Amino acid sequence: MIPPPPRGHDRGVDRRVLEELLPALQSEDAFERLEAEARLRGAVRRDFGYRWDAPAGDRSAALDRLRAWLDEQSRARRQARKIAAGAAALELAKLQGLSPEEAQEKLQALLSKSQGLEGLAFGLKPCLQCEERPATVEVVDLRPGKPPATLHLCERCLARLPQ
Repeated sequence: MIPPPPRGHDRGVDRRVLEELLPALQSEDAFERLEAEARLRGAVRRDFGYRWDAPAGDRSAALDRLRAWLDEQSRARRQARKIAAGAAALELAKLQGLSPEEAQEKLQALLSKSQGLEGLAFGLKPCLQCEERPATVEVVDLRPGKPPATLHLCERCLARLPQ
């Protein structure tokens, strides 16, 4: 039996809890699927179109939607952590008497050694292509027949753009 999610939690959904539900949602046992569906709805207040009594193909498609949603939630949480880390680093730099530019140089040097945080940057939007590194370049797309668009890209993704 899968333990129920804690009541009143509003800090987001624990991916591990939902991943523990996946085997039950895929179970051959209809009662196990029914219980897992109720837990899913209780945990995220959504069902992604999952129905315990639907054909296996429909259940599988709903679980694909759940996995995509979980991935999007993970990306959003990572981005929020990077922004929070940048703000905290800037405050620390102020306390140490560094200018924002000096602080960014020092922080980038430190972060380049950490794979998980190398994309952190102060006040920079994420790259539209990879969504991993900060956008350091703005490209204005002025192709005929299309409205002008501004693309925010990192150096690596800019190099991959067709001319």
